[in-house]
Amino acid sequence: MKNILKAASMVIIVGLVGCKGRAPIQNVEHQQMPQPAHSMSNRQIGETISQTLSKRGIYCSPVSDNRLMCSMDTHGHQAQFSIDYNQNEFSINHVSTGNMKEAEGRVHPKYNKWILNVKKDIMKALSAR
Repeated sequence: MKNILKAASMVIIVGLVGCKGRAPIQNVEHQQMPQPAHSMSNRQIGETISQTLSKRGIYCSPVSDNRLMCSMDTHGHQAQFSIDYNQNEFSINHVSTGNMKEAEGRVHPKYNKWILNVKKDIMKALSAR
């Protein structure tokens, strides 16, 4: 009987831990561009972002003059997001994930960390121009 109670307790604990492993999906909305980007063309901004993110294994394709569709695949986890930009601001918006426990507007916290790193990389690269 004790073993059954221990097993049931473990199932409940594992279930609760699994639910705790997700966070609300975070987007980056209307992030101000660094000053050097104000004098760049949309093409230059897009190329700078694409080249910078490729160093992290993130591949971006232009979809329009001011939008990139980006994807990454790291250790079996996939993420797709779009980056909208102009000389004044940029936004990073979630599109989809794979193998990241995504459900009901929540995702594995690692996704949000990746997006924060993307934001930092963009700011750093454009500041250096």
